[in-house]
Amino acid sequence: MKPVDIRIALLRKGVTNVQVANDLGLSPKTVSNVIRGHGYSSRVARRLSEVTGIPVARLFPGRGQRVAA
Repeated sequence: MKPVDIRIALLRKGVTNVQVANDLGLSPKTVSNVIRGHGYSSRVARRLSEVTGIPVARLFPGRGQRVAA
């Protein structure tokens, strides 16, 4: 998804990236960076998925997924 779509999904649930950061004990900048695609954190991705109800694979296609050898 595009960063703006993730932010809209959060807003629809009444949650900000600051709240997600606080839930995880991280800085808001870290969460913002993940949302914008400037890094990846499976913890942040999972929490965003939990909050929005959108699967991680849809939020971040191709990120954090293991590829079978």
